[in-house]
Amino acid sequence: MIEKMVKVRVVCSRSSTEKAVDALYEFGAIQITRSRQGTPDLPMPSFEEFSKSLIALRAAEKSLGLKETAAFEELAPAHILLKEAHELEAELTGVSEAEKKLSELRSEQSSLASRARELEPFTAVPLNPKLFDATNRATLLYFKPSNAKEFLVAAGKLRLDAAMLRHGNADYALVAVDSRKAGDTERELAKHGTRLTAPKATAASFQAAFDAAKADLESVKAKQKTQSEFLAEFATKHGKQITRVRTQLEEHAKKAELPNKFGRSTFVEIIEGWVPEKVFAKMQADMSDATGEKVMVERIGVREQPPTMLSNPPLIRRFEFLVRFFSLPQSGEVDPTLFIGVAFPIFFGMILGDIGYGALAVIMAIYLRLKAKAEFLKDIGGMLFLSAVSTIFFGIIYGEFFGAESIFGTPLPRLLERNAEGVNTLMVISLAAGVIHLTVGYLIGVYVNWNHDRKHAYAKLSWLALMWSLVLVVLTQVGVINPALTLVFGAIALIAVVSLYRLEGVPAVVEIPSLLSNVMSYLRLMALGMSGVILAQIINQIPVGTAFSTLSASVSAGFELVAFLTALATFIAFAALFIVAQGMALVLGLFESGIQSLRLQYVEFFSKFYHGGGAAFAPLRNTNNLSKSR
Repeated sequence: MIEKMVKVRVVCSRSSTEKAVDALYEFGAIQITRSRQGTPDLPMPSFEEFSKSLIALRAAEKSLGLKETAAFEELAPAHILLKEAHELEAELTGVSEAEKKLSELRSEQSSLASRARELEPFTAVPLNPKLFDATNRATLLYFKPSNAKEFLVAAGKLRLDAAMLRHGNADYALVAVDSRKAGDTERELAKHGTRLTAPKATAASFQAAFDAAKADLESVKAKQKTQSEFLAEFATKHGKQITRVRTQLEEHAKKAELPNKFGRSTFVEIIEGWVPEKVFAKMQADMSDATGEKVMVERIGVREQPPTMLSNPPLIRRFEFLVRFFSLPQSGEVDPTLFIGVAFPIFFGMILGDIGYGALAVIMAIYLRLKAKAEFLKDIGGMLFLSAVSTIFFGIIYGEFFGAESIFGTPLPRLLERNAEGVNTLMVISLAAGVIHLTVGYLIGVYVNWNHDRKHAYAKLSWLALMWSLVLVVLTQVGVINPALTLVFGAIALIAVVSLYRLEGVPAVVEIPSLLSNVMSYLRLMALGMSGVILAQIINQIPVGTAFSTLSASVSAGFELVAFLTALATFIAFAALFIVAQGMALVLGLFESGIQSLRLQYVEFFSKFYHGGGAAFAPLRNTNNLSKSR
């Protein structure tokens, strides 16, 4: 359900502003909005000091790689936190210097690594690097041939002697040419290899220059390690304190910034915001106690849409994030969380419907609920648990265990067949589920529109009458209902079409075929379920049992090493393939069941009544007052 919200105005003397802010923060369950009364106030003087410390602490967190946010139950006094922050800032000088040195060392490391890469191919050259400086008479060219033999042939055609050198797994070629022909020669030989430009080096050999670059590189890495260890040690020693102080200072900064949304006059401060109606009386009492009754708290009437706060029982609350993911409802709409919480697990179970898969899904759900830190994953775990229980329930009805009709050889009773023999029954059940689901959607649409848009409510009733009259006509044709009533139900359908034309015009008549497609869309509950069964049955054809029997026979018939190892390898291969395939089938089943169940909610169900577009309620902080309003 949607929590009813009220817009409130708090008026207090300007001398009581700080007490009022403290009281509002302690109360927590209020979303402050910018006041339209008076002139905008300024943040408290302490805001600037908080901001300076926060900048330093956030920079330190980034340098130290601290990403967690410290949880706290009680906010420490600002003066104590500022004292801690200033003490930390004094020690953070070393962190800044270490970070600066690290940046310089990283740049130096990149330069040295590049230098070493340039020198390495030339370490095979047993010549002084100075000889590569071109003279008027000779120029040395160094190549990495694409094919050594072809390169030698090409050099021979140019009447050149190429010295083939080897470094690692690569071949290189050194050629001395007349400087006057160096350009033409280089172009010809470049067709058979890549010309490498000799780097400048003052050492006696390229190898010596390369060794020096590598030594300098190792030295830089050692210095980097020293600085990194210093930062890591600092993070271990002060990390939690930095995060705690930063987290709580942010709360103080948020409090100090609040007056920026207030309105002020010469003598009073005006505060406006939204609170859940259930805790409005408590807010009045808390504000009066905090300011010595020098405050006025009143409701104010506004036409603007209030923020949305969902309030559902714990079992259903885990489905709220599906509503938020789509769009929050606005005031006056119906919160669909309860309906999703009922329909989603049922549809999920109808599709997957397997005792074995359901049991594994239960284990996965419990693990997520117990181990996951993110609230989103905990909600997924809660949803999955209910859906897994539904999967086991329908698995009992279908008599399926990992796609088989027995559990370790014990046959399972089957109330419904998910094969060619049971197609007609499954189609009827799926379509019936769709008609019921859509009926609920239309009835909600009637309820939502009844008080403010009666014409739209009548249109929803007309759609509902048309759907049911068509369903009843079909039932008369298959003999479930007396065929003599066909004309009666047909007349009701015609009246509904005329009503839709009168209420919504030609577009409504054009959309009538979409009603049929909405109902038929629920056939996916049958089709996807049957495709999952077929996949599981194919996987069950993997001859794991036969391989195990062969292995047992090879042991009992007398131990022959070759036969035993062959049978063992075959069994392990088939068993591994079976487990991997069943795991993939489970993942695919969970994904398909979840996506298609959700699609039926968002596309077919929501389209009958839901608009969304609500803005989430953003309280100052989470307190017990919010829990009381849920």
